[in-house]
Amino acid sequence: MNSIYIITTAEQLEAVRNNLGADYKLGADINLSGYGASYDGGQGWQPIGTNSSPFTGSFDGSGYTISNLYINRPGTDDIGLFGYTNNAAFTNIHLAGVNITGRENSGGLVGNNYISPVSSSYSTGSITGDNTAGGLVGGNGGTVSSSYWNTETSGQATSAGGTGLTTAQMKQQSSFPSPAWDFSNVWSIQAGATYPYLQWQGITNIDKAPPVAAFTPANGAMGVEVNASLTITFDEPVKDTNGSDITNAASLVTLKKGSSGGADVAFTAAIDSSKKVITVTPSGNLENTQAYYIAVAAVEDAAGNTTAGASVTFTTEAAAPTQVATPTATPASGATVANNSTVTFATATSGATIHYTVGWK
Repeated sequence: MNSIYIITTAEQLEAVRNNLGADYKLGADINLSGYGASYDGGQGWQPIGTNSSPFTGSFDGSGYTISNLYINRPGTDDIGLFGYTNNAAFTNIHLAGVNITGRENSGGLVGNNYISPVSSSYSTGSITGDNTAGGLVGGNGGTVSSSYWNTETSGQATSAGGTGLTTAQMKQQSSFPSPAWDFSNVWSIQAGATYPYLQWQGITNIDKAPPVAAFTPANGAMGVEVNASLTITFDEPVKDTNGSDITNAASLVTLKKGSSGGADVAFTAAIDSSKKVITVTPSGNLENTQAYYIAVAAVEDAAGNTTAGASVTFTTEAAAPTQVATPTATPASGATVANNSTVTFATATSGATIHYTVGWK
């Protein structure tokens, strides 16, 4: 009997490429954010297996989730978590929030699947490619059974293998028929709230709360400085509602004068490395004594819980009083002058009061 390698870290999953014919099994959820948009020159994860060196082993996901798979290789074929497979086998693999761009044969789980059965697996997230791009499998020469992909988040209406479901359908038990999906002894699902998860994980481990946004300035704030920093802080890391990383924070933010129907205010926006804080920087100082409306669009957390968006209004400070300089006059104020003397001001002056003592001669 072949040894089965248990994978519990992203680094161990990455090392699968060093032994392409072995048998593997997940022993924990895997977060691949460390192999994201800043990895390998911006290309992200390197698919496991190529046409010349395919993956030929087996991979059992054990119902655990592999999240934040990012690949940006638009000029490369055979793109997915696994690039090219030959007589391999995949089962119980769950991919959440993939963001994949490839060329020919691009899929969430396997780019080019040759004679490799896939069962009881699913993928959610964005897939972009040329011909033979699919939500779960790109090019397929194997059997795919009881496996699914999210047609809404992936942007793919078709796949070479598997069944396409909407987000709502993927959160319903009826979409996952038995016996492949045993909800009596193995699987659980919270209708309308979660994708399938293993019963031993327990409902207490399932995140059903959407992210919560806090604004600075807060709603109704008065006297806000015209050069104040504007931030939107979430209580957990957030993603775009398609499950991909936020790469254009400005597209999620609205900044207007007065109200939601007011004039647009130009700004830039960026999200920090924690994926919790969006900083909004107006192109110039805000106007004094002006109400402003700021809003953030819907986002989601790693569990797929989506916000409904949020907004606040605030009012900036009044302009500081203009400081009037003391006029300079000749003779100076307080001097003793002769009757009918001429007073000369250094600059044009309006409403100045000068005091003199007039000496009679």
